[in-house]
Amino acid sequence: MERVFGTSKLSVVSGDLLKSPDLDLIVNPANEALKGGVGMCGDIFKAAGWSSLKFACEGYLPDVRGVRCPVGESRTTPAFNLPNAGIVHSVCPIVSDEETPIFIADAYTSALDECARLGYASIGVSSMGPLPASEMADLAISACARWMTANRGSSVREVRMVFSLLGEGPGLRLHFLRSLTNLKES
Repeated sequence: MERVFGTSKLSVVSGDLLKSPDLDLIVNPANEALKGGVGMCGDIFKAAGWSSLKFACEGYLPDVRGVRCPVGESRTTPAFNLPNAGIVHSVCPIVSDEETPIFIADAYTSALDECARLGYASIGVSSMGPLPASEMADLAISACARWMTANRGSSVREVRMVFSLLGEGPGLRLHFLRSLTNLKES
């Protein structure tokens, strides 16, 4: 399913984000230290080449707390062994509190900002953040739709939400499809 915003589309699909050569960039749900983790983050590090991606991430100097990328922001590295031009590392909170929705929306929109800043046309992302699936889907879809509406002149032509056919993927995809279907026109 997809929705069009001017010349750009937002879609929700089943597939393997790591095997999407037609996407310029993919989003890694990163931690603040930009270190490989578990889940999708670990999968991206393994597929890209752990040591190469680790070295690239270490190029972003940490602050005194070890933070290379604050929550709600994004950093970009090469994709190395992946078939894409780059990886956008977007940091979401790992625990939920009253500011979590703001930071999650910021993580999605900062990834789109990176895509536009670098002049790329397409970006793939999955679910990011510690919220229940339905709330996460509403936040992600509305944040991306608002960004696409506000940035119609950018290079970004496609934002693809990609969900695995395994594990939690099908259930998450259904929540994101419902959010995309119910999205009000802006």
